Amino acid sequence: MPFRVMDWNWGPYYVDPYHNPMSVTSTTVEAAMFDQRPFLAIERFSVTETGEYTVSGVWSNSEDGDWDGAEVSVMINGDVIASSVVSNSTFEWSQTLSLRAGDNVDFAVGPNEVAGLDWVDRDITILGP
Repeated sequence: MPFRVMDWNWGPYYVDPYHNPMSVTSTTVEAAMFDQRPFLAIERFSVTETGEYTVSGVWSNSEDGDWDGAEVSVMINGDVIASSVVSNSTFEWSQTLSLRAGDNVDFAVGPNEVAGLDWVDRDITILGP
């Protein structure tokens, strides 16, 4: 389900109002779990021009405490090419990819196994033709 822009007291962010606390801001992504089912927040880059792309990202969470972290996955057309659980840690990833027009590169954040604190700060860079 696509998110929509909400512009409230804390500045604009993308959200599905029926699946709070899921949200995407300019620096943070938060996923959620409902009825023991994970809901992923997915950001998508759709390739418009065939070529070589350098794709990199840094996902981190500095939340102290006893929690199992958020799961981060990078996918091309639905196939996972990189993943990590981020809990009081940082996941850094970079790769040069041969992509075709019409390909989708998805960056998914979801809860690991237990709901709560399923958010990451993220910085994604895509350089290409």
